[in-house]
Order: sequence, then C-alpha cells, then structure tokens
Amino acid sequence: MTPAGRCMPPRMTPSLCFRTGKGSRLSLPLNPLLSGRLSRHSGRRRTTGAAAFVAWAEYTGECDYDAFDDAYCGEAESEEDFAYGFVEDHGLLNEVPESLRVYFDYEAYARDLFSSGYVFHEGYVFSN
Repeated sequence: MTPAGRCMPPRMTPSLCFRTGKGSRLSLPLNPLLSGRLSRHSGRRRTTGAAAFVAWAEYTGECDYDAFDDAYCGEAESEEDFAYGFVEDHGLLNEVPESLRVYFDYEAYARDLFSSGYVFHEGYVFSN
C-alpha cells in the first residue's frame, strides 16, 4: 500500500508526465527514451529523439513510439530549411547545372511539401 492507501500495480513502466496546453495530462513511456531507440533517427541534423518524441506526442496526442518512428523526418530551423535539406539529401537538383540551381525556389517548394503531407512543429518535421 502507498501512503495514500492505494495499491501500486505490481510492475510499473517509468514514464514522463506533464500537462499539455489543453489542460490534460500526457504520459510518455521512458522505455524507448532510456533504451536509446530514439537516437537512431537521421535527418538534416541528428537529435537524441526524446525532445522530438515529446513534440510529436504533444502535437498528435498519441504516445505510440512506432507511429512516431514512422512519422519523424528530422529537425529544421524552418520549413524552407527542411525543403533545402530535402532537395540536397535526395539529389533532386543533381542533374541541373550549378548556374541554374540558384533559381530554384525553396520557399515555394517548402509550401508544396508542407501542404501535401509534412508538418513542421517546434523545430521538428513529421509526415502525415
């Protein structure tokens, strides 16, 4: 029995608990955070993943690591920054002469990316 007189479950999963902006509580399991599962993501910049997972959980209201794993695309300073990295990482302009690459509109490309399947939230990018 706990001091408050309630029984504790025989086995508890450690978790992070915090309040969301909507007045409800969100509990995130620490097992993936502690095991290092969240550190294997690659993007334009590498992240430990814990902060990205928290941002994703706040945005979606879900605490499902596998769904996060499928949705996480990386970190970026802005939507345009992510679009620039996306173009570079995927070699989308490799066949375009250097003298013409300067005319590529990353801002417009970012608008297209984020209006058709990507979400920018608190410096992290997720796919829908």
